[in-house]
Amino acid sequence: MIKKSKKNLHFFLISVIVTFILFTTVNCTKVEDHSQNNLQQSLPSTTLFDDTLMNPGPDPEFVISDKKPTTENYVARITPLVVATTWERYMYIDKTDTIYSSTSASKRLAGYLKKYGFKGVYLYSTSGIVSSRSNYTNFSNFLKTLSDSGIIYRGVASGSATTFRTSGAIANYNLAQSDANKKVNRANLELEWWNGVTTWDNWNLINQQISSSTILDNDFYEGWYKNMGYTIDTIASKNQVRYSDRILLHCYQNGIPTYSYANAQSSGSTGGRLDIIAKGARQVGRKIDLFIIISSENTAWGASNTFTGPALANAYISGQSNPYLFIENQAYNNIFGNMTAFQKEWINFKGFVWFTKRYCYRAVPPM
Repeated sequence: MIKKSKKNLHFFLISVIVTFILFTTVNCTKVEDHSQNNLQQSLPSTTLFDDTLMNPGPDPEFVISDKKPTTENYVARITPLVVATTWERYMYIDKTDTIYSSTSASKRLAGYLKKYGFKGVYLYSTSGIVSSRSNYTNFSNFLKTLSDSGIIYRGVASGSATTFRTSGAIANYNLAQSDANKKVNRANLELEWWNGVTTWDNWNLINQQISSSTILDNDFYEGWYKNMGYTIDTIASKNQVRYSDRILLHCYQNGIPTYSYANAQSSGSTGGRLDIIAKGARQVGRKIDLFIIISSENTAWGASNTFTGPALANAYISGQSNPYLFIENQAYNNIFGNMTAFQKEWINFKGFVWFTKRYCYRAVPPM
C-alpha cells in the first residue's frame, strides 16, 4: 500500500512539473507579443512624403563580405536541378518616359517581354507622363500594347502614396480610362528607409496609405531590416504583410542568388530576412507572396556594380532558349530548395523580378 502511494505521488509530482513548464512557456510568449504590440502602438507617426524614385541597390556590408565564384563558364559548369515553370516573371522598366510615345519602341519592348515569358512590369519615370492629360493617349496606347502581349500586371514604382490616392496623378489617369487594359493596376513602394532615405515610421505610414488607395493591388521593394528606430523588425514585417499583397526581396549577387544571401542577417536585426518575413506573416496569420529581385547589372555596361548580368549574358551566348528561366532555375534551387519548413509555411514563393530593362537588353539583346 505504501509503495503504491509513493508511486502515485511520484507520477503526481512529474505531472505538476510538466504542467508548470508548459504554462510558463505559453505565458512568456504572450507577454513578449503583448510587449511588442505596446511598443509599436507607442511609436510616433509622420505625414512626410518623398516623391523621389529610388533604384534598388546592394547593402555595402554584404557586397564587401559576400564573395561569389566567377561567372566565367558558368553555363558549362551548372545544370538545373529542378525545372519549375509555374512562377511568374516581371521586369523593372527604366526611362519609361523615353519609350511610351514611340510605337516602335513600345512594340519592341512588348515583343521582348512576350518572347521571354514576362507577365508584369514595374514602370519608372512616369510622374512626368501622367502629370499632363495631353500624354494620356500615348500612355494608354503603350499600356494596351503591353497588355496585348501578355503583360497582366502593369505597376508603377513610386516613393510616395500621393500619386495613387484620390486626385493623384495615377488615380486621375486611371479614372480617364474605360479600358481596363489601359490602366495601371499595381502600386509599388520603393523607398529605402534602411539606407536613411526616410524613417521606418514614415515608410510604414506611406505603405498603409497606398494599401487603401485607388489601386487595389500593392507591393514593395525590400532591402534590409536595419535602421528601424524603436521598432522590432518582426513587428515591422507584420505591418508589411498586413498592408501588402506581396514582397519583392532583392538578392543582388555576382552570379546566381543564394539562400545565404536571401536570408542574410543585417546589423542590428533579430534574424535573417526570410525568417523575419515568415515571423511577420505568422503574426498576421497569412502566408505572404514573395518575389526575388535579380539585378542584371554589369559595370562593363555602365552600372555601378556587377551582379547577375554576366551570368545572364553567358546563358544567352550559350544558346539557352530562355536565359531568364535558366538563371531562375538556379536561383529557385538555391533559395527555395534551402528554405526551412517554417519559412515555407509562411512564405509563398511566386517568382522573380528583373532589374532593369537597360541591362537586360545588354545581356539578352532584343532582336
